[in-house]
Amino acid sequence: VVLNRIEDTTQPVIVLETPAADLNVREGSQVAIRATATDANGVSDISIKMTNQAGDTPLAATAFGEAVFTVPDDAAGEDYVVHVTATDGAGNVGTLATVRTISVLDDTAPTGVAITSPATGTELAAGQSMTVVVAATDDMGIALVKLYADSGAGPVWVGTGTAPPCSFNYTAPCVGTDTNVTLTATATDTTGQEGASAD
Repeated sequence: VVLNRIEDTTQPVIVLETPAADLNVREGSQVAIRATATDANGVSDISIKMTNQAGDTPLAATAFGEAVFTVPDDAAGEDYVVHVTATDGAGNVGTLATVRTISVLDDTAPTGVAITSPATGTELAAGQSMTVVVAATDDMGIALVKLYADSGAGPVWVGTGTAPPCSFNYTAPCVGTDTNVTLTATATDTTGQEGASAD
């Protein structure tokens, strides 16, 4: 019986599950990286590193195919590229086919938020409802928008939105005398910075 040994020269195929493409982050934030790899002879190792203008930064694995990249505190304006390699049982090394870039933004600008409707001075009868529209912008993206109403006893939460411009239903309190109500909105970006609308 003659057995023919077929040499394995096929490289593992890698899929980068996270981070998302064209991700924007700020200094000091943490980026979770997860990659999977497949190969007919099994995958023995997955290595992850980040590369920027200064060179390579190998990342210690937190689990097989997973790592966490902590963005340096002085990295504003930098672009980091995720590199992944996978090794199979025969020693073949595969590399990630698609470049995935992480951009570090100088996130010092405040989150912009404004109540665009109703106009200041709008009159509303007790128990009457109206729609309040809040606009919000931020270069890192908006995660949450919240609306508050203050009729003199302190701000009371009205509602929360996630995709500005956000519309909220507000009902005027039932009171016996004319009462001024101050509407205030806050917006939080994807890195946790918060801005508030003007009174």
